[in-house]
Amino acid sequence: MKFIRPILAALGAALLVSCGGGGGSSGAPTPPTGGGSSGGTATNPVTIRIVAFNDFHGAIAPFGAPLQFRLEDGSTGSALVGGAAWLADAVDRVKAQNPNTLVISAGDLVGASPAISARFLDEPTIGAMNRIGLDFNAVGNHEFDEGVAELKRLQTGGCAAHTGQQPCALENFAGAQFRFLAANVRQGSASLFPASATRQFGSGADRVTIGIVGLTLEGTPAATSGSVAGLTFEDEAEAINREAAALRSAGADAVIVAVHEGLIPSASNTIGGCDALSGPLRTILDRLDSGVDLIVSGHTHRAYICDYGTIDAARPMLVTSVQSSGRMFTDIELRVNAGLSRTQSAAATNVILQREGTGPGGQQVPPLPGRPVFVADPDVAAYVETYRQAAQTMIAAADEAELQ
Repeated sequence: MKFIRPILAALGAALLVSCGGGGGSSGAPTPPTGGGSSGGTATNPVTIRIVAFNDFHGAIAPFGAPLQFRLEDGSTGSALVGGAAWLADAVDRVKAQNPNTLVISAGDLVGASPAISARFLDEPTIGAMNRIGLDFNAVGNHEFDEGVAELKRLQTGGCAAHTGQQPCALENFAGAQFRFLAANVRQGSASLFPASATRQFGSGADRVTIGIVGLTLEGTPAATSGSVAGLTFEDEAEAINREAAALRSAGADAVIVAVHEGLIPSASNTIGGCDALSGPLRTILDRLDSGVDLIVSGHTHRAYICDYGTIDAARPMLVTSVQSSGRMFTDIELRVNAGLSRTQSAAATNVILQREGTGPGGQQVPPLPGRPVFVADPDVAAYVETYRQAAQTMIAAADEAELQ
């Protein structure tokens, strides 16, 4: 796989990370190093964009105070960030550049959420993600915090009560329009949710099939407050290899894995750097077969973009992650060749989801220069505001009750 530097200037990305081996001097495509066949005739590659994030944790409202980031040059900078309405704008901008876009979450989309979402059983987070256009969410450990029945309700909708809270407090909850994926979670003999899915892009001879695998960490039972009785959590590497092989056999030209497990770079790592391929995910990566092109990871709440090809040149997988609670997202570009059934190039940048506004003291917080500044999508902003006001009312009522 050859990795390139696509131009993402419209997003104002400050740094683009590309990785992996190179091609021959003739300019012809290099033989595949992934799971695709080395035979076939090259066709016109299809360019696919992926907006990826992880550990959103129901953070549908923006942060009220500026947050600090370690920037690509090693300096630190502060910005006002986050919020589902601003994430919607970011997704819209990427889709405007390339309609061949997937939006993928690597788990903990819900759970451990702020009051604006938690007091409504994370229904507003699902509603916001429906409006944003999320395609897939790999289950994470916090998806299980309210139990299996409640997690299934988030997918399928309905107002059945499975916890001490009453569902559908503000709306008739219709469930997620996107798909939960759980390649390594079994309930009896069946997968709790689908293990994988496919999407096709392009047309004619150039049409490509992308396989998406989603899974959580094997140690989820010890990392959730909810009951996981009746569930089996399988080894991550074994589940990925099994699903990637099945997807390739079924005709997938590229395989993306969203896994709720991550790397742990050092504290000096920049938001788009990779100063250490270490941590729990590393042991999984070391055991993967060659059929995977991209790993969207999470759980450690660290931002990085790594090339596993620095460890094994035969498997130059791009590995990405961002910080938690909607502070950032990863803008990824894959160029996939249907004729060769392989990814020819891949690149990514971690983008701070910054906005203009005032901090707690009422002073204007200038955005970080040279980076995109996002604006609130009005539909998503109005939806979130409805829940913000309702949460404030509930909190005020609870406070009043405590005084009586």
